[in-house]
Amino acid sequence: MSRVKSIHGAEIIHLTRLFFDPVAEIDVGFTLTVPLLNPIISNFDDGNELHQAILRLIFYLEQTLIDEGSMPADVKFVIAKRRQ
Repeated sequence: MSRVKSIHGAEIIHLTRLFFDPVAEIDVGFTLTVPLLNPIISNFDDGNELHQAILRLIFYLEQTLIDEGSMPADVKFVIAKRRQ
């Protein structure tokens, strides 16, 4: 399964730092969840406790792998202020 990434996605953070001072950077994830859940997410029921537990487990696993540095995050959330 090939994954499509932003054409110049890796340059966005670098360019942001040229004009802004990052206040916070959060690795959101989606590295594991998107390819794993995209084809099957429509089968999950919000009201089903087992389905909720499975999703929480997948999100927890992904975040743990990212936090430990075993896997990169595909999405990063950056809060920055304009450089004076």
